[in-house]
Amino acid sequence: MHQFRTKDAVLRALLEQQFAHFNQFSTDFLNTAGSSSREPKLATAIATSREIIAQQYSVAQAMLAALVSEPSLLAEARDRDAENLETIKAEAADPDLATLRWAAARGLALLAMLRLSPISEAESERLFARLLDESQWTALQQPQREQAERPVRAPARRNG
Repeated sequence: MHQFRTKDAVLRALLEQQFAHFNQFSTDFLNTAGSSSREPKLATAIATSREIIAQQYSVAQAMLAALVSEPSLLAEARDRDAENLETIKAEAADPDLATLRWAAARGLALLAMLRLSPISEAESERLFARLLDESQWTALQQPQREQAERPVRAPARRNG
């Protein structure tokens, strides 16, 4: 720790190392298994969320420390996620369904990272496999035109 002048510098370095690991994982997955998918960016995002669980404690510790100490350290990750989600929606036959699958994978990963998940490791693996299995989702897909015609409810109010 003596090579870093501040706690924020330590957190920044730890986050950068984690981001580099997951960026490399995502690139490798996309170039191999993801490339055979109809929705390669979505498959890559789901697989990366699964990988987060494998590395969960280092990621969780870095992210929680950053949130407590300096929330702006995670702005880059949030921006990258927003860009990635837009790409996922653009490649999807059903952008809403793709977003739901992405959010489900992220939810599983975050609950595991925070050690709040009531889901066993075996069940989590089964759920990730189902999220990645495109054949499980094709019957649920709705063309974008139909999505736009559905009535939209007002968003739920958030406290805080």
